[in-house]
Amino acid sequence: MRTRNMTRGTIVTRRVALATALVVLAGCHGPKERPTAGQPIPLGLTHVVPASEQAKAWRTFVAGLRDKWKGKTLRVISWDDNRVAGRLVPDFERLTGAKVKMELHPYQTTYLLETFLGSSKSSSQDIFVIDMPWVGKFAAAKYVEPLNAYLAKTPKELIDHRDFFKVMSSGAVWENDITGLPYTPVFVFNIYNNALLRRAGVKPPRDYDDLVRVARAVTERVDGAYGVVMNNQTGTAVGQAYFEYIYNMGGKPFASEYPGSPDYYADMTPQFTSPQSIAVVDLFKKLLKYQPPERMNVAWDARFDAFARGRAALMSTWNFDISPLLDPKLSVVGDDFGVQPILHKKGVTLNTPVGGWEIAINRHARNKDLAWDFMVWFTSPQVGTRFASAGGFPTRYSVLDNQELARRFPYYRILRQVVDTAFPAFRPQIPESFDVIEVLGTWIAKALYGELSTREAMIRANQEVGLLLKEAGYTVHGV
Repeated sequence: MRTRNMTRGTIVTRRVALATALVVLAGCHGPKERPTAGQPIPLGLTHVVPASEQAKAWRTFVAGLRDKWKGKTLRVISWDDNRVAGRLVPDFERLTGAKVKMELHPYQTTYLLETFLGSSKSSSQDIFVIDMPWVGKFAAAKYVEPLNAYLAKTPKELIDHRDFFKVMSSGAVWENDITGLPYTPVFVFNIYNNALLRRAGVKPPRDYDDLVRVARAVTERVDGAYGVVMNNQTGTAVGQAYFEYIYNMGGKPFASEYPGSPDYYADMTPQFTSPQSIAVVDLFKKLLKYQPPERMNVAWDARFDAFARGRAALMSTWNFDISPLLDPKLSVVGDDFGVQPILHKKGVTLNTPVGGWEIAINRHARNKDLAWDFMVWFTSPQVGTRFASAGGFPTRYSVLDNQELARRFPYYRILRQVVDTAFPAFRPQIPESFDVIEVLGTWIAKALYGELSTREAMIRANQEVGLLLKEAGYTVHGV
């Protein structure tokens, strides 16, 4: 089995502890004026580019890159689940003469290091790969370089911005600045082990009620197997899980944050005590008995491992966990699994959770033009197709519609159905997002452990998150 880093969501080095302290000392709080995010992409970037025109612009671009950056070194800091990207780096090095050094870290470590480097105005890294909820913080604190000027001087035919998934390109916009290019978008799907469902005599679940029924059946009928595995670990893991469920339960986390809202952050009064929020946490509690014994310490990597070892029949997970299931070195499941859109409450419109990463230029980088060339090269349809073929993630509709890739990765058919059911603010993209998710997850865990009732835990979450946001300058009522 693979030994994926099991410490995501924890602080694992003295270097990170130092980063944490310095971030706190830097006082990186949110803006006093309410931010806006997810605005439409500027009109100049929304035209449709014929494939032939893009291909012509690509050939010209590549010709201009030959040995252009000989003797230069590009430094990239990124998350450690995106190792596939590193396989393509040697091609850029051979083309340009540059050296590319990718520094990979677990999720929370990446955030802490990047905020430390940004707050200290360090030039030691040229590119930050940032998760979508961090966009607001990194833009407001001026950690990343706005890309508007770079896009203006780059041929539109080369970028073909409209070809990027809409949810990713709009999610990179903050206060009219384009903060990054879509790098590795990921979406949450429900994955099921066909063999375990057959042994239990049940079919894949269709909604949340069905999820409980199927999880119970597998746990009771299949020796050594459990119905489901979920992220229950205190803090970020279970806090993020809440956001994956709340919209599909028919609720919303904050008063004005919901799909179709004219202004996601106009009213940030927490809704954690709403019937829908209570129902989410109660669902988590109800499913605990159908999960492996280590259930309370499960986060991303442990969740994958339990499913890949055939110990759990169901998991809702990001699509970066799908391809590794086919690797016999990592999984015993093989190809005997199914993929379906994330479950939702009967009668509620599907909202697919979106995450994924934007690639951005460090505001204080030494090699900004080199960084831009790498970003344009990597996010192009040409390299994007190769990235997806190697087990990466499509960022463009043209790559997702590639028939050869669709044959190799059958889940692309499901992804094509749901990609436009996502909205960028499914987790708030405000500067305080990381803290909000961590605090919420801390209180949810107390309910799961039985230390507090669900309602009492969510009342406490309402109070603490509401106060945090009110002090940051947002409109919050009742705190």
